[in-house]
Amino acid sequence: MEKNTIINFEITLLILAIGHTEDLQADLMNECYVTHVHYQDSSEEPRGKLKRTEEQIVSYCYPGDLPGYAMAVSEHLAVTVNELASLEIDPWGTPKGILARAALSCNSVEEMVEILTDKGHGISSGLSFNVMTLSEPKRRLFNIEVACRERDPEGNFLPDRQSRVSVHEVKENEVFFHCNLFQRIPVKPYEGAGASSECRLRVLTNNYPQPTSIDDLRMMLSDDSDHDYPVFREKGAKDKAKTAAITKGILARAALSCNSVEEMVEILTDKGHGISSGLSFNVMTLSEPKRRLFNIEVACRERDPEGNFLPDRQSRVSVHEVKENEVFFHCNLFQRIPVKPYEGAGASSECRLRVLTNNYPQPTSIDDLRMMLSDDSDHDYPVFREKGAKDKAKTAAISIYDGVSNEWTIFGDKATNDSALKLTLPLVAGP
Repeated sequence: MEKNTIINFEITLLILAIGHTEDLQADLMNECYVTHVHYQDSSEEPRGKLKRTEEQIVSYCYPGDLPGYAMAVSEHLAVTVNELASLEIDPWGTPKGILARAALSCNSVEEMVEILTDKGHGISSGLSFNVMTLSEPKRRLFNIEVACRERDPEGNFLPDRQSRVSVHEVKENEVFFHCNLFQRIPVKPYEGAGASSECRLRVLTNNYPQPTSIDDLRMMLSDDSDHDYPVFREKGAKDKAKTAAITKGILARAALSCNSVEEMVEILTDKGHGISSGLSFNVMTLSEPKRRLFNIEVACRERDPEGNFLPDRQSRVSVHEVKENEVFFHCNLFQRIPVKPYEGAGASSECRLRVLTNNYPQPTSIDDLRMMLSDDSDHDYPVFREKGAKDKAKTAAISIYDGVSNEWTIFGDKATNDSALKLTLPLVAGP
């Protein structure tokens, strides 16, 4: 998956540190996550060009992308990646995400250049890597531009199937900026790519000619002084991207580390920060003598009547324990925390809730539950969703935790479809 198809300006400043803004399409906000990969290859013949038998990587990831396509740290290198606007694309080249991941296997910049040159193939289109060495006695900073193989004047690719690579080492006391345009390899950007990048570069060089501290770096990457193309991006009339924040995904993952609902509430309250926007958790306890069911709503901190956030930096959390013989439904609307939905959100959720409560007032078995989750009786907003005129989403999977049979079943289609792809797992963690 390409990270972006719009003009995506990501600024990287290299001084004593690397500073980077990760910008994305607004509809991907809060869908990204941080992953920790510990890779071990015990085969007789290790795979990959570098034949690594073990790697440890921490990476910021986009849904569907490999680690390494944004910000990542290995045992030897800290790397940030920018897409570079380019009219030159090699459809036979190696996909950018694969080379970005392979670069994290490298122990040095020299190995990284070898991997990114990719002899025999070459990259598909432009990337820029900002690199800090971690395992050398003295840490060094580099920028590496990578472009696809060159074309002749008639537009045909030259036979030398490899990437064009340019390496710049940032010297001591040098302030270096790089945006989403090639600086050293002669590659033309696609139409419209220049204005956004050039504007942000101008703001940074004019407003911060000689940053000297991490605080300066933080100010630069948070700059929103330009109305049309701010460094810290908030989707606007000319700029359709936003600067990403790591928020909901981290709390959702942290919740899985909890041993009890009480610990989960503490994690989700997130004192000192608070969640970015709303989530609902449905929870079954597994390690208690008697299993219990809960719904936990989590909302961001409250605002005052003027719209300013209150100083108490923590999530608002509401816990409902489902009582014996109670049938509890929850859709994509807050039920207990007073939060207004965005325009148009109510119709879909309210319709599905109405269908379930009217058609299944007192389900008594797992078969009833399967029927409920497969219901498509409403034409506009069925419970099991198939993209239609009013509803643009599809149901990807149905999940049922059965606390009696201790099974977790995932259906790839309607749960009432006996021929549907089905995966059944034990309802316990671990092997």
